[in-house]
Parts: sequence; structure tokens; C-alpha cells
Amino acid sequence: MGYGELTYASQNNLPMATLRNRAGAWVEPRLPAITAAASLAQIPEDLRFLLVDMPGAEAYPLVGVTWVLLYQEAADPVKGRALAELFWWVLHEGQRYAAPPGLVERGAARLRQLTHRSQPLLSR
Repeated sequence: MGYGELTYASQNNLPMATLRNRAGAWVEPRLPAITAAASLAQIPEDLRFLLVDMPGAEAYPLVGVTWVLLYQEAADPVKGRALAELFWWVLHEGQRYAAPPGLVERGAARLRQLTHRSQPLLSR
């Protein structure tokens, strides 16, 4: 048994497990079930949270989060800006289907803190 990303598994016709969640319901690994789990997240200010075994009857019980670690102060302004722009795109375009409420705004606030020589890398 392994754990992989839903879209990859779907596109490659990999077998996926229907699991019983905390509420006792058997749930298939589909986008609505992933979104149901994400919508229940209580996201703290430091953005450290998990989506495993969320309480909703529609929630898939095995949902992961992708973490990105970035230096707040970039050594190279061109590379730093490119990374900031990439993760701005990931946060806004890439999360429009399943991001927990409030996560995009909080993530954007963190990206605005990225600097080079104390100057912001993003002008958004």
C-alpha cells in the first residue's frame, strides 16, 4: 500500500482505497471527499495543520498537505522573486478547487514577507 496524489492516481488508473472515516462512512478518494476534509480544517496562525481523520461524514480520512519551506530573506533577488512568483501561482491557481477556507489569504500574507536585503520580493 502506498500514498500518492489523487490526480496522478486517477490519470494513471491506479487502484485506490475506499476507506471508513471517523464518522463510520465508507468514502471513495474523490475530489469532493478531499474538499470535504479540507473544509473542516482549523488553520492556526502559523499554518501548521493536518487533514488526516477529519470528522465529517463526507470527508476522506487520509488527506495530506504539501509543505514548502522557503528562506524569508533570499540570497539572490532573481531566484527569490521567481520562487515567490511560482508559489503565488501555486497558492492561487493551484488551490482553487480544494484549499481550506482562509488558507489562500494566509499563505499570500506569508509570501509577501519574502525579501532580499529587507526589500519585498513581491509587489502584490
